[in-house]
Amino acid sequence: MYTYFKYFKIFDINSKISKSFNFIDQPAQNFKKIDNINVSTENAYLYYTKVSTTNNYIYGLCYEKKRDLMNKHPEKCIPEVHVFNWNGKPIAILKLDQTINTFCVVGDTTIFAINPFIDNLIFQYNFKL
Repeated sequence: MYTYFKYFKIFDINSKISKSFNFIDQPAQNFKKIDNINVSTENAYLYYTKVSTTNNYIYGLCYEKKRDLMNKHPEKCIPEVHVFNWNGKPIAILKLDQTINTFCVVGDTTIFAINPFIDNLIFQYNFKL
């Protein structure tokens, strides 16, 4: 999964085959060229920042917010968890109720997540796909 593009690849280690998935509903990125090597991503959208997988699904933490908003007001940037099967088919979008910056999935029914603004707590989300 890619941070600056709503795009991901699935690589099958056994067959050595890679599949790519691109979403057509993403806004154009606004990268600013700094020099021949570097670009500024200050006004770019952030998409997938973390990934967790199970035997059945791929879970991507997706913000779909501009980076400058996330830098100024990260507490207001509540991500979604996008769920795909291993063929790249979208299965679900899980709506969260707070900012999280990392997560893991257990048994395709539970997400454990950390809010970077609340110390010493791990949040549990139960869901059904």
